[in-house]
Amino acid sequence: MQDQRACLRAQLALADAPLQRVYNSLIAEMRRTAGVAPDDPDPHEVSQMRIAQRNWIAMRERKCMRDRAASDVGLWAPPLFECFTTMSAARRSELAAALAVARRGLR
Repeated sequence: MQDQRACLRAQLALADAPLQRVYNSLIAEMRRTAGVAPDDPDPHEVSQMRIAQRNWIAMRERKCMRDRAASDVGLWAPPLFECFTTMSAARRSELAAALAVARRGLR
């Protein structure tokens, strides 16, 4: 069981990296658009995006763990990994679209 956990953590870190890059780019673009300096507090829109992302992460965790519990078998990590990565890919697409809109708004 420990081996599955360690493997899952390592694989999720790699799989979530593209999502994290898009999220970081979106936050940076939102801050740039708002005209805030690097050390300034987040504007309201950025704070709201950070809250939305934390909520999404919690929702993903609940959904994937609930799905895992429904099909609990000896090798539980592969279906859990698939759930996490599928949801992460969809979220990355959503955030990438928001980033594209934010960037177009300035041109």
